[in-house]
Amino acid sequence: MVVKVLIIIPGQERKMSDLTEDLMGELLAETGHHDLLLFPVLNRFKDIRAKSMPEIVGLESQITSLFSRLARSFGLYLSPGYIIEKNGSGFYRSAILFDPAGDLVLKQRQLFLTGREQRNGLLKGRELKVLDTRLGQIGFLVGRDCYYPEVARFLTLQGVDIVLAINEQQAMNCWQQLAGVWSQVQQNQFYALETATAGQDLIHGPCEISPYRTGVLAPRGSRSEALTLNPTDYFQVLAAKVKRLAGFKLVAGRLDQERLRKIRTEYPLKDYLNPRLYEKSGLKTLLPRKRVGR
Repeated sequence: MVVKVLIIIPGQERKMSDLTEDLMGELLAETGHHDLLLFPVLNRFKDIRAKSMPEIVGLESQITSLFSRLARSFGLYLSPGYIIEKNGSGFYRSAILFDPAGDLVLKQRQLFLTGREQRNGLLKGRELKVLDTRLGQIGFLVGRDCYYPEVARFLTLQGVDIVLAINEQQAMNCWQQLAGVWSQVQQNQFYALETATAGQDLIHGPCEISPYRTGVLAPRGSRSEALTLNPTDYFQVLAAKVKRLAGFKLVAGRLDQERLRKIRTEYPLKDYLNPRLYEKSGLKTLLPRKRVGR
């Protein structure tokens, strides 16, 4: 099975109020039908990022209502990245996913926080979830979680195939991205859609099944660029190749699940893991996995 995926990134001049079904239809028409779409709302729209945490919480129902309707209208799995949930005097940064019926089927709270995030009132999540769908098993890496290898490893032990990563990277630094989501993909053999606040928006896959063994499926540079440029320069090349339409950037890719299964069979990294070792991290895995879309 080939899963068609898309990341849509709003430019700084765009506001959430601009997002309508007509505009979404125009964006999707540019790249054709897709099965899974990542559209990072809160970590990209300038007017929302400037608000305080309590004001952002007030937008939760607006975001969930809008994206539920869009997922149902276009018949795809759709994530707006994360929302901010209020819990007593604290808040959770929670990534969410809607299915083609418009139902909220997966919610993942950020597990690891910086000192600054905790001082701002964010609380840590306590569970790590994976959702079984007709596209494969889907999970999230939220914020700083991509830099903690036990999180991606727990997802792998639950059989994850596709990870949606919302990276709160604060500065343009290709090495941070290589140390984060890219590294987790290579160590754990899954696909990942990454949107990085100050970095590049990328679709990752294991090096063995990616163009020129870069580990990046999209956007895609030329063979000569991939083989001759250092990562800093190559990432800049990739940024220039992103499609743009109506103030949005579009990064589209195809995830071949058969190729992923083949590489897992030929190089069975999962067989060498010690699940009991990761139980010491304190994370609680949610089993059995919820099944939808079959």
